[in-house]
Parts: sequence; structure tokens; C-alpha cells
Amino acid sequence: MNINQFTLWDITVNVVPGILTVLLIVLLFPLSIFNQFIDFATESGVLAVSIFLVVSYVVGRAFQEGISRKVDSYISELSDSDTYQSSVLYFIDEMNMARDDNQPRVRKIFLEEAQVKFASKDAESIDEVNQRLDDFDIFKLSQEYVIGNDLGRANRFMILSRFHRSIYVLSLFGVFGHIFVQVAWPILGYEIVLTQLQSAILILSLIVIGAVSFKERWFFEYKFVDSLIYGFCADTRES
Repeated sequence: MNINQFTLWDITVNVVPGILTVLLIVLLFPLSIFNQFIDFATESGVLAVSIFLVVSYVVGRAFQEGISRKVDSYISELSDSDTYQSSVLYFIDEMNMARDDNQPRVRKIFLEEAQVKFASKDAESIDEVNQRLDDFDIFKLSQEYVIGNDLGRANRFMILSRFHRSIYVLSLFGVFGHIFVQVAWPILGYEIVLTQLQSAILILSLIVIGAVSFKERWFFEYKFVDSLIYGFCADTRES
């Protein structure tokens, strides 16, 4: 990818979590292998930095698209709380409440105007829409429209939600990984990179960071849906 094509999404969602993932993985290696990485980085200079950034981007993207998404989805399915549900489910809940709402609230206005905009080219009101779209289609079309036209802060909230998703899942794996090496490497005769105190500090830090990111992940997920609805309505009012 050309460096000029890098976006805020690439840096925040892929590169930064990728850098943290690579660093945590390197710290898991026995001390002898870790020292080889340090020697290579010291001798290679710019080349080592370039390789590190490229690997971080690839690892971060794979982690974000694969591991963090699956783990997050699994945690969401295990939870009985509506607090930990995806943006699609939260959006569908909002649309169901909009249908039952007799007041002209924003979500009801959004539901009607989105149906008019996406379901029929010729319709001017909701009463003229014969074949209506389901909530999932409205969500996807609205997302493409709002983010594609850079309306409101929906894109920013989506980026932050995905970033915190990767961070809390990475923290979870980091905790178990560093507990494992503290037990396994001495048994196998390997020397550990971090001392027990350093590992304890790192593990405690990962627990705190993971807990904060877990909460922020769902906060920004719901902020994304709210911004999607309000951004769409604001645009249709102005046009």
C-alpha cells in the first residue's frame, strides 16, 4: 500500500494494535531469541524499523479482522446483557422502538426518511413506499451513505470502537501469554526476558487497559449508531 493512501483507520485500527501485538509477542520469546531481535534491530537501523512497521501493519490487520472480531463476537454471544451487543443489534432495537414511538423523535424520523431514500426513488413520503427494506439493509445502506459522505462523527466512533476491540482482546491474550511463559520457560530451561516483578507490573497494566478498552469498545459502538442516525437526519434536513 502506498504510504499516501494510509488513512486514520489504517493507523488507529491496524498499525497501532499491530505494534503492540508484535512487542508483546517478542517479549514472550526466551531471552536468547529476544537478544537476537535486539542485535538485528541495532545493526540494521532503518531497515529494521521498516520491517517492524510493515509486519506490525500486517499483524494488526490480521488480528483486527480475524482474532479480535471472533473473540469479541463470542463474548457478545455469551453475555445476556444488552450492553454488549453489536451495532447492528443495537440499531435494530432502535428501529423497533421507533415503530412503537408515537412521538416525532429522531429515530422515528430516521426510519421513515431512510425508507423513502433507499427503498424507492420516486417516493416522497413513507406512505408511498410499497416494498420496505428490513432493518439490516437500512443499517448497511445508511452506514455506506453516512461514512461515504463523511457526515457527522460516525466514522470516528467506528474507528475508536474497532481500536478498543483489538486492545481489550490483545490485553486478554497478553495476560495469559505472560503468565504462561513465567511458568513454562523456567521448567524448559529457558531464561525469561522480564523479571517476575516486571511481568507482574505488565500483567496488571494489561488487565487495567483491557478492562478500560472493553468498556470503551461498547460505548463507542453505541455512539456510532447514534451518530449514524443523527448524521443521516441532519443531512436530509439540509438537502
